[in-house]
Amino acid sequence: MDQLKVARFVDFAIRNNYSYQAWDLRSFTQDEMQEALSMLLLRVEARENELRHLVETLEQRVNERTQELVEKNRRLEELATHDELTRLFNRRYFNEKLAEYSLLSERFGHKLSCIMTDIDHFKIFNDNFGHQAGDYVLVNFARAIRESIRRTDICSRYGGEEFVALLPNTDLGDAQEIAEKMRRKVESNTLVYLGQVLRITASFGAACGSTHDELGDILVKNADDKMYEAKQNGRNRVCCANG
Repeated sequence: MDQLKVARFVDFAIRNNYSYQAWDLRSFTQDEMQEALSMLLLRVEARENELRHLVETLEQRVNERTQELVEKNRRLEELATHDELTRLFNRRYFNEKLAEYSLLSERFGHKLSCIMTDIDHFKIFNDNFGHQAGDYVLVNFARAIRESIRRTDICSRYGGEEFVALLPNTDLGDAQEIAEKMRRKVESNTLVYLGQVLRITASFGAACGSTHDELGDILVKNADDKMYEAKQNGRNRVCCANG
């Protein structure tokens, strides 16, 4: 058997995209023809395996890239609707939901309640321990009030150390209970920052509405007014718009 002739034929066929003509084998013996075709078949199978591996690798990279894009889009959406520090909803998102829920409440006569809250003496944390301590307080305060509301409620950072919760289908009595739950949760938390014990309290105002004159920005203002009333009456308490 002429192995060199067989090898040359196989190389020639590969260079021609694994193709050949019948007359290319006219000088081959039966054994040489069988050997050439066997070698060519092995090279084809090897090439198929390479291509299969390449396709699998490309599919994996496409899937990874797709997941990266999905995660980036999710992150962008989260940044558009959430406060970066506390991970609560931001004020813009809250305002959108306020308009939406106010419209639904007015149309169907459902009660919509709002709770405004502000950390008592927050400036002390920044002045005495630095702004990192202030951020630490804000994050833990946000966690405490988020854990005190229902899944259907909207809790947002309204600005600085002021936060707001929107409670659909909730009357003033239930809103007061939720605000009191928040207050107790915040008061019971003992925070330790760089070995220093920090205790937090907050003042809360609650308001409720179901008509056009009670909803939207008026609802938030009524809750805000009651929050400042709570501060004026000694802080660390809940005041409600109608008693």
